[in-house]
Amino acid sequence: MRGFVFFDVDNTIYDGYVTSDFYLFLADEGVFSPHIYEEERDIVKAFQDGKINYAESGHRAIELTAKYLKGQTLAMLAIYQKKFLQTRVHLFPWVKEVFELFKEAGLEPVLVSAAAEPAVSPIANKLGVSICYTSKIFSKDGIFTGEYGRLINYEEKRKVVLHHTKSYPNVLKIGFGDSEGDLAMLMVMDKAFLYCPRNPVLIRQAEQHGFFIVNESSIYNTIEQLLSKRSK
Repeated sequence: MRGFVFFDVDNTIYDGYVTSDFYLFLADEGVFSPHIYEEERDIVKAFQDGKINYAESGHRAIELTAKYLKGQTLAMLAIYQKKFLQTRVHLFPWVKEVFELFKEAGLEPVLVSAAAEPAVSPIANKLGVSICYTSKIFSKDGIFTGEYGRLINYEEKRKVVLHHTKSYPNVLKIGFGDSEGDLAMLMVMDKAFLYCPRNPVLIRQAEQHGFFIVNESSIYNTIEQLLSKRSK
């Protein structure tokens, strides 16, 4: 194993917020109650008004997912996950080529996301990623219980990366993120990329720590140049 590449999902490889896109899709399909539309609007408004922060908005999205999945079956959900992938999932145009580039270089992609596991797993399957660290929505005997696990965000992202690589002390670690929730994870990388960051404070921190700051037009060439230098 030459190394691992850790990717955040929301606004890093996925164009948007996959948890809310997923539960709104399920509402559109009639699986979830239409009440979820109003609850989602409340989360967005509270965030925009500064009443809750980024971490709390993510927590509420996971809470909503667990609440509305309660009593639903894994078998039923699998049908809608497939349809969600086919009709609603929007990955950035560069994602497939970048993942192939890393795989050719012997680097294994890993997804590390605060998003709900049922929303992320179709994306992982599409990209051929076998390892994901996501926010779990619990089930028992094939039925969702309404409970959920810890959010994989902020410090939790750093913890799962260190846990994942503890048996490979000298392995190369490359990380990709876009927001403050990814910073702790990116800080433990050998090479870190910040994709289209919007927060000026975060940009300054990234510059101070020598992160690559990239966008859609520069990301592939920047990675290609990095891998080329390492192979020499």
